[in-house]
Amino acid sequence: MRLVNAVSAILALALAWPAAAEEPPAAAAERLLDLARQKRLTDPLAEEAARLLAHPDPFVAAIAEWAIATKVGIENSGQEIRWPRPNPPKWFTAWLALNPAFLLDADYARLAVLWGIHNHGGKFLDSVGSILKRARGAAREAGSSPAVARQLDAIMAIQARLAERLRAAPDDLVGHRKLWLDARRAARPIVLANPAAGFGQLLFVKCHPAHSHRNITGSQYPWCHKPGGDICVQTGLQPGAPVRGVLNGQLGPGHVRGLDLWWDADRVVFGYARQPA
Repeated sequence: MRLVNAVSAILALALAWPAAAEEPPAAAAERLLDLARQKRLTDPLAEEAARLLAHPDPFVAAIAEWAIATKVGIENSGQEIRWPRPNPPKWFTAWLALNPAFLLDADYARLAVLWGIHNHGGKFLDSVGSILKRARGAAREAGSSPAVARQLDAIMAIQARLAERLRAAPDDLVGHRKLWLDARRAARPIVLANPAAGFGQLLFVKCHPAHSHRNITGSQYPWCHKPGGDICVQTGLQPGAPVRGVLNGQLGPGHVRGLDLWWDADRVVFGYARQPA
């Protein structure tokens, strides 16, 4: 009887736990990402991740986006095209509507998570020091200009603010994260000021993830690839720059496999596999 009562008490405590102490949003986002990697992010859990996309902590929002992207990528890596599809759930629509500025910050946040610095204000300060060092090197390659000098000054000011913030509010992790993102954004124009980046267009290929065999040796198997995508040209290097398709279905259903530029970058050679289904 005592054993039954003990088990009942434990179950009651477990059921009451969420009401007694809600899971912190940062922990919730990381839990959802872990579940996505285990292929266990159900639609209701994806809805939970979608709600976190609007969280004021940019890292919580970024990790939630990472969880949804992982779910979509894994589910689309099989033989069937599962996303996008007609009448998608709300979480997918919310994820698809994320703006380019959000996605750029989310990419920076992913790097911080992979480097293991995202929960440590001191490590963020060290990272800003590295950003400043690399930005100075990039500035030397870009050549002196008032715009580049302003960006370097901005990074140094962010470094000073973060150091002060760590002294005044060592537990303000959200504030530390935002300042680190400010430093990443400030360094980006310096890199793009390099004369080597003085081109106006990018050429790339869109395609569905390959199923199982992710390299050229598996292309003999028709079930390794799915129809869709295009050769795309992006005009401008800023997030959200306009993109146009080159083929636009002119070759029929299929997928592009491999692409090379001509010497003058005015033509390309590419492989194309017709694939009706």
